[in-house]
Amino acid sequence: MKAGKIKILDIIFVILFAVFLVIVFKQKSSKDIDVADTSVVLALEADETESYNKDVPKVGDKVIDKRRNSEIGVVKEIQVNDAIDNPMSEYTGIENGRGKNSEFNSIRFLVSSKAKVKDDGIYVNGFNYLLGDELTFTVGDLQIFAKIKNLEVSK
Repeated sequence: MKAGKIKILDIIFVILFAVFLVIVFKQKSSKDIDVADTSVVLALEADETESYNKDVPKVGDKVIDKRRNSEIGVVKEIQVNDAIDNPMSEYTGIENGRGKNSEFNSIRFLVSSKAKVKDDGIYVNGFNYLLGDELTFTVGDLQIFAKIKNLEVSK
């Protein structure tokens, strides 16, 4: 082979290799794109908790995820309702004490936070949170178990 001659196969190989690199780079970069520090509101709901707990948390209290030891956000609003009757519980129905006028309430916390929004959920302080996640968290002096019932992302 003489110096200075380039074969057609070499050119095709270089072009195909360049196309391959572009495709791999595009896939990798599009996967990592996220919306940095977007405002989100998480609705955390404790279906059944003792009534005296409803007066402990206050609007403006920090919400801390106990499992991850990380701050989730700040309480924006607190909604207190009747306990949500669980048909699988041994205490079912209003007559048995978990319905109206009982010593139990459901508490819904609306928590405002900053998060990174990705295809696989939201990331608050680097931790992934999804709809339906069960959390043990601290709000004020109260430690409570709840589920993420709703996620609102502000644009």
